Amino acid sequence: MSEPAAQPSVPGPTARGVNTWAYTLVFCALAVAAAGGYYFYEKSRNPLPPPVDEIKSLKDYVARLATTQKLADGYADADGDLVADRPADASKLVKVGDELVFSVVGTDDEKKLDEAEKGWASFTAALAKATGKKVTYARDLTSPESRTLH
Repeated sequence: MSEPAAQPSVPGPTARGVNTWAYTLVFCALAVAAAGGYYFYEKSRNPLPPPVDEIKSLKDYVARLATTQKLADGYADADGDLVADRPADASKLVKVGDELVFSVVGTDDEKKLDEAEKGWASFTAALAKATGKKVTYARDLTSPESRTLH
C-alpha cells in the first residue's frame, strides 16, 4: 500500500503580521516627523511680518490727505479741519426758509421707510432745536414736484 498523502498544513498566525503593523506605525511616525520638520523649516524661513499699527497708519493717511485737500473757492478753512468756516460778512450767509426738509436715500419698501423715519427722529428733533426751524422728514422724493432739493 501506498503511504497516505500528507495533509496540507494550514498556516497559523505568524510574527510577520505583527511586523507589518510595526512597519506601518514606524512609517507614519516618520511621515509626521518629516511633515513637522518641513513646517518648522518653512516657518523659520518665512517669519510673520511685524504687526501693523492701524491707528498710526490711519493718522499718517489723514495727514497726507489733508495736505492735498482744500475747500472750493469762496470758502475759508482757518483751522484746517476741512469744514468751511462761517463767513465774516453776514450778507454772504445763505438764507434758509422756515422749514428744513431732511431725508436719506430711501427705498420703496414701506416697512424700511417707517424704520428709517423712526431712526432719524432724534436727529431731526435735535436739528430743529439747534436751528429753531421746523424739520420734516421727507419720505417720498421720487417726484421732483414733491420737494425742492438743494
